[in-house]
Amino acid sequence: MENKAVVALLTWDRVVPWKILCLPDNAADEFAPIGFGSDVRKFHEGDTIWVVSVPRGIPGVRATLVARVKVHHHYERTTRRDRCSKFLSDMLDQWKFVGTSNGGSGFFELNDATKALEKLGLSSSRLGFRKSVVVDPTKAASAFRGCMSSRKPTVFLSYTHAEGESVAVSLVPELFKRGFRPWLDRLTLPGFSLGRSKRVEMKRLRQLIRQGVGDSGHAVVLKTKSWGQTGWTKEERRWIRARRRDDDGFRCAQVVFSGRKLAGFDACLDAAPPAELAHRIASALRERSQP
Repeated sequence: MENKAVVALLTWDRVVPWKILCLPDNAADEFAPIGFGSDVRKFHEGDTIWVVSVPRGIPGVRATLVARVKVHHHYERTTRRDRCSKFLSDMLDQWKFVGTSNGGSGFFELNDATKALEKLGLSSSRLGFRKSVVVDPTKAASAFRGCMSSRKPTVFLSYTHAEGESVAVSLVPELFKRGFRPWLDRLTLPGFSLGRSKRVEMKRLRQLIRQGVGDSGHAVVLKTKSWGQTGWTKEERRWIRARRRDDDGFRCAQVVFSGRKLAGFDACLDAAPPAELAHRIASALRERSQP
């Protein structure tokens, strides 16, 4: 059977549960898709699944490439569970068909997949209706090449939800325009609620956010009154400090909205409108990244 490429839609609220399932038990292991499930189409060995999603509440981002999955084996819900890993069993509880992956698979940070879909004759609305579409493998690889590019450094945005969320969200498209891939928990954890998500353990959620710090080339702290006092920002502060200590190329900037500036940052910026602030952040990080 000739290998094919499938462009598949993953709804925004399913991104986190999937990433949680794929988190490695060993922090030193690669964080990549272990597999992908669907009720719509059976995937076969050798196929490539290009997984896209439509972010909610992120201005200027209509579609993003979430992952590329190289299918190694495929399974159906009738597969005997005593022969399955925990990941595969959990996936088969949710989906009729599951394709497990091998080398060459990976997750991607926020990107603009709109033009890539257009090159393939698709749109997010059409894809949403059909759920998955078979496309030419060569054309798909070419169309999504820019979405997978690592040339745009990832910036981890740390903030308190009560005081800084609206600023963080408004910075996303502005930083993206300036050549950065913002890592924002609202993007990586879309629609996620600890109170409603019983399947997700706090340990795994914490691991996913820590992974975001580890995968980022820079960090930006929105220093509001309570930043560093909440449980999550205390941990993020510790992870950012550890990353900065261990990696000379990892640069940190703070934007002071309230209180005193923090010690140990490469740049300290005053609050400003989103476009101006993103310009200042980009300039500061690029300046500090020069040898």
